[in-house]
Amino acid sequence: MGEVGEVIEVNGEEIFVKHQRTGACVSCKICARGQDENEMIMRARNACEATVGDFVEVELQEGALIKAVAMAYGIPFAALIMGFAAGYLIAGEFAAFTIGIVFMILAYVAIKILEKSGKLAKKYVPVAIRKVDNYVDKTS
Repeated sequence: MGEVGEVIEVNGEEIFVKHQRTGACVSCKICARGQDENEMIMRARNACEATVGDFVEVELQEGALIKAVAMAYGIPFAALIMGFAAGYLIAGEFAAFTIGIVFMILAYVAIKILEKSGKLAKKYVPVAIRKVDNYVDKTS
């Protein structure tokens, strides 16, 4: 079972869901903090046609978190290593360090551009899979 929360905003096919902070929230950065420390706000795809005030169950699709983490850290790390190797072959240690850092920054920028364009967002955004009836909101 995923996180259950209240829909606080609907924006086309996206919804924003307020939910209680859990232990998994400590290391994950998918949600934004709410008004207090125990409240989180998550952006999700509205697959269950929820409206403001509905309580919904939100889940990440199978393997999405692992793929997102691998992309966010693996691609820049690979770019760093390739930059180190290319720089070392071209001009030595200082160039290896400089080119490695530049390649890593370019990889992060490319990922951010793809994310802003929406090409990555649909794959890695949590999905509101169903409405939850008779849910007691513990944030009130």
